[in-house]
Amino acid sequence: MPDIGKLLKDEIRRLALRSARPLHAKLKKDLAQLKRLCAGLKKENARLARDHQRLQAHLRGALPALPAVPEKNLAGMRIGPKLVLAQRKRLGLSRVEFAKLLGVSAGAIVSWESGRVRPRENVKAALAGVRKLGRRAAREKLSLLSGS
Repeated sequence: MPDIGKLLKDEIRRLALRSARPLHAKLKKDLAQLKRLCAGLKKENARLARDHQRLQAHLRGALPALPAVPEKNLAGMRIGPKLVLAQRKRLGLSRVEFAKLLGVSAGAIVSWESGRVRPRENVKAALAGVRKLGRRAAREKLSLLSGS
């Protein structure tokens, strides 16, 4: 004698799968469409990132450099916390703006001004160049760096 419970279970499973199949087909189509859309967006994002890097490189080449300082002057130049703070205040810049102008992080400016850390040799030239800038020139250079 066949097991009625097992037969009922199998029939219920078969009917449930049969009734759910049209819903799955719609979901499969939607999923395929979303995957294609996502792949297209990833390609577009990669293209925009490449264009952004190319334009930034072009902009860096087009930007006027900070005034040059002779190498012999850099060797004897001592940069202390007071000098960094005085230059930033003289130009009327915030720490973030001053950092952007020098090409360093705002945290580096905080560390320099507190005296915990001294600027590295590669930044000394930028600091020396900033000493020759006026407020207007610094603002112009910042506006070019920010792209506005």
